[in-house]
Amino acid sequence: MLHYRGLLYAWMDNGVLACLDAKTGEELYRQRLGGACNSSPVASDGHIFLSDNDGKTFIVKAGRAFKLLATNHLQERITASPAISGNELIHRTDSHLYCIGQTAK
Repeated sequence: MLHYRGLLYAWMDNGVLACLDAKTGEELYRQRLGGACNSSPVASDGHIFLSDNDGKTFIVKAGRAFKLLATNHLQERITASPAISGNELIHRTDSHLYCIGQTAK
């Protein structure tokens, strides 16, 4: 579960994301994104990051309507929750540690 900007995001272990109004409990949407998952969702800068066990990370726009912005695939199993540090997303897979972000110009 993730509480972010007044909404509650439930990332279920079967790859379904549900979004509820945190005050009323009203379900705003329910969307299948991926397969089985063990990680928790994280949020930053208006985006929700969700990873499944197949190594896919889904970036969803935070808000009352579902909008998938991107899907990235690391080609390795992800079971740990990602961490955010500044503008970087850190993923631990079964065999690697990835830091994803933009390089300085």
